[in-house]
Parts: sequence; C-alpha cells; structure tokens
Amino acid sequence: MPEEIPKPTEEKNEVLEIYPVLPLRNTVLFPQQIIPIYVGREQSLKLIEDLPKSGKKYIVVVAQKDGSIENPSKSDLYEY
Repeated sequence: MPEEIPKPTEEKNEVLEIYPVLPLRNTVLFPQQIIPIYVGREQSLKLIEDLPKSGKKYIVVVAQKDGSIENPSKSDLYEY
C-alpha cells in the first residue's frame, strides 16, 4: 500500500523536510514541462555538485523576481 501524503491544514503549517533552493533567472518552470536549466552562478554550481553528497533526491527551483540580481535573497524570489 503506498504511503499517504500528509495534507496541510490551515491551523498547522509544518515543514516536514528542508530542501536546497535553486533560484532561476529569467525562466519559469511549469508542471510537466521539460526544459534545460542552465546553471552558471558559483553558488548554484556548488549546490548541484554537493547534491549527491547531501543525500537529497530533490531540490526546489524558484524563479527570481529580478534576473539581474547575482546573489538573490529570499525576498528576491517568488513565493508559492
């Protein structure tokens, strides 16, 4: 029997796991879309290189509000 995915409730907004975040400039991904992602920033390259060592299978990819920002902070990324 497959495991059930916990459903979020309005009362309890709990983060179950922490994932690495890859900011994307001038690109937006949509579900079921397959496109190449060009990674060039030093921070982003390090994230990709360190991923196998971290034991994580997934990353979170988030679009930047302004693609000219070299080192985006949380406030520079779109929320979902």
